[in-house]
Amino acid sequence: MKYFFIFLLCFSSICSVAQMVVMTYNIRNSNALDGENKWTLRKEKLIALIKKANPDILGTQEVLPKQRKDLKKALPEYHVDGAGRNNGKQAGEHSCIFFKQEKYERIASGNFWLSETPDVPGSKSWDAAITRICSWVKLKDKKTGKMLFAFNTHFDHKGKTARLESARLVMKMIDSIAADEATIFNERFQFYT
Repeated sequence: MKYFFIFLLCFSSICSVAQMVVMTYNIRNSNALDGENKWTLRKEKLIALIKKANPDILGTQEVLPKQRKDLKKALPEYHVDGAGRNNGKQAGEHSCIFFKQEKYERIASGNFWLSETPDVPGSKSWDAAITRICSWVKLKDKKTGKMLFAFNTHFDHKGKTARLESARLVMKMIDSIAADEATIFNERFQFYT
């Protein structure tokens, strides 16, 4: 591969590469009982943070359909890709990729599951506690014509073997899908015990 950037992040991070700003953020699903930090009370702060950072590409984790809709409405300059991990459509959390429509043209997109059967929607393997998905997009820079791939996922929070095998699978899929093209990989990393 020509370029390979890995962003292993504890909370959120912003990275500037040449003329590109990439951001990733685990927004935490809205089903959580978060009291004063519940989605309806924190979404405006998150949206303000995203607007301030002004990323060209934003990878998000734990996004439920209502949250995706809220973010898309607040960020109309972005196109969003990604599918629900439970069925490859809307059910379950999404690992969405937002990108600026004025800067990039989407050439292709897809999803695969972090399992021994990555083409089977909702599949899980190894010692994973829950189903996990990886979403990707192939983008064409409208100014330069250069191609760029972005992959976004969220590894399992309990399964040590699942995390290791998921990393191996993602590397294999990046090699297969992106080949020698520039690639960004976002994984919301946490310190696992």
